[in-house]
Amino acid sequence: MSMRRFVLGFMMLATMVAVSYADTLYLRNGSNLVGNFLRYENEQVIFQLTTGGDRDRGRVLRFPIKEVLRIVTDRDPDGTLSRATTPTTTKPIASGWDVQPNLDVRLTNDWINSNIQVTQGQRIRIDATGTVSLEGRDNSSPAGNNRRDPNAPLPDENDGALVASIGNDLNAPIMLIGKSKEFVADRDGILYFTVNHWNTNNASGSYQVRVQIERRGGVGNMPTRPGYSSSPFACGLPNRFTETEGVYTAVWTRRGNTNEYDAVWSARSSRQQTTVTAVLSITTQGNRIMVKRISSSDGYLCEYQGTVNADGITMSGNANCGSATFPWQATAECNR
Repeated sequence: MSMRRFVLGFMMLATMVAVSYADTLYLRNGSNLVGNFLRYENEQVIFQLTTGGDRDRGRVLRFPIKEVLRIVTDRDPDGTLSRATTPTTTKPIASGWDVQPNLDVRLTNDWINSNIQVTQGQRIRIDATGTVSLEGRDNSSPAGNNRRDPNAPLPDENDGALVASIGNDLNAPIMLIGKSKEFVADRDGILYFTVNHWNTNNASGSYQVRVQIERRGGVGNMPTRPGYSSSPFACGLPNRFTETEGVYTAVWTRRGNTNEYDAVWSARSSRQQTTVTAVLSITTQGNRIMVKRISSSDGYLCEYQGTVNADGITMSGNANCGSATFPWQATAECNR
């Protein structure tokens, strides 16, 4: 079960009307607790005990999400919420807005998959801050600069502006977002974002994008983000990769909850050991993985593309470093 699928279940559960049912929290160490699931907050599950001795009953505990297997409630006896399938409920859902976790949008060769699912007719609000450096020379805010790039996704709009599209259909319209925009989705699909500039060389920085999705009123199911649905890994983005390419062996370590990794390559010859460091940006689409060096101690800004195997752990592909192309292999380590 992917981490974001797991988060989805909790967030959907948290929006339901509170009633006096018992919830069971199953931990990965084999133990389980009975009580009330209170909320999901800062990558932690907040759970209140309703059993045990007088000292334990009523205690509020916090568990890192990686330690939790699933949660089952009398409101959800077969555990469908924790598996991120659509629950059936007759409880009214209040109208309003669901705020999604902030998203980093960088200038890369690929559109950024937000993993935020929207439906036709749904209102969406987007706000953005931050700065992106274009070709290492000019800085741009999400509003963009007052000039045009004829090769950009929207050549008639500001260079460097934040733009978006719904779905991966090449015929889907591209929307200018800028610093903020509210609009109605014209189709079902996942939101994609990019920077309105063609050349990705020497790009740095990112826009911090906040998305709010309209919550439909009345009786029914609340549309919400599927989260990590496109990730081929069981844990969303892994905490660490071990990678090999030619004579080099590398460790890629994730920076917090971002899609950036600190990478260190080492190669030992008979005379000396060579070390290269870099910062990587990793995105996934289905079983495909794309890795881009956004800075490197040796000056090579390589791009790696590969396929994740059915085991959700091993992967292989080819890397392109300027005029050189070579194979690479890696193994995902989710729980380090």
